[in-house]
Amino acid sequence: MALDDLDRKIIQYLSSGTNSYQELARNCDVTRNTIYRRIALLENEGIIKNTLNCVVNLEQMDITPVTIGVRIRQTNQDKAINLLTANKYVRFLWRTYGDHNFTVVVFCPKGKEGLIIQDIRAVLEGLDAEHVCISVGFVWEKMSYSPFEEQPKIEEKITQILKNRL
Repeated sequence: MALDDLDRKIIQYLSSGTNSYQELARNCDVTRNTIYRRIALLENEGIIKNTLNCVVNLEQMDITPVTIGVRIRQTNQDKAINLLTANKYVRFLWRTYGDHNFTVVVFCPKGKEGLIIQDIRAVLEGLDAEHVCISVGFVWEKMSYSPFEEQPKIEEKITQILKNRL
């Protein structure tokens, strides 16, 4: 399927947090029905997997995000994936390349950060993990999963949408 400008705009907005058909229609200068049909086509073609997302203000929900970068030996990687995905606080788990071969994002209820980090660190130490780097807390400064170059007009609208939501 060849993507046209409207498809790219829709993907750009969906990748950056816009999630209502009405909002997409307004931002793309088309009707809500057009957006609905295009999203259905993009889903059917396998170009997008999910059309619903939002930006959650973790601070308002008393959640502290923790990022962990770690290097795990090849022989222990499958076990690490199984153990980390089973942890109810682990929200994102990526295989990465560079100083770390796994990046983990954990959402900790306020006041429980130390215990949760300690539990995850114990799992990692049991896997002979190396280069464990832990960062407590972060703030979303930018979020875009779009494969397309940012367009200034779209970027301005997305920034305004995010400011209005937070």
